[in-house]
Amino acid sequence: MCFILRFVFFQPAVLPDREKRTRFSANGLPGCYNDFMERLEGQTAELRRLSAIKDDFLAITTHELRTPLHGMIGIADSLIHDASNPLPPAVKSDLNIIISSDMRLSNLVNYLLVASKLKQKK
Repeated sequence: MCFILRFVFFQPAVLPDREKRTRFSANGLPGCYNDFMERLEGQTAELRRLSAIKDDFLAITTHELRTPLHGMIGIADSLIHDASNPLPPAVKSDLNIIISSDMRLSNLVNYLLVASKLKQKK
């Protein structure tokens, strides 16, 4: 009985406050929901723009890294295999180290590009 009396007497005092918090818009949804959706759409558009900038940056960076790496690999390889000017074994060993290091770096750059493309598809 006490619960019923509390409900009857205190409910009118609580009801106006609830109405203030859940004002409904024209389509029947709370106004705060519409504000939230507008903010969410704006943030989504901003994230898509930033993602496109990131993709461009990765494409340019990987290209700029791969070009000199492949150039060094080509030069070192041509020095090793130059029949007209044979090199001592120690120099050939050093050039092979340069080639293997550059190949590893080139593979890392390629993996970076592939990983970024995989994230785009998800």
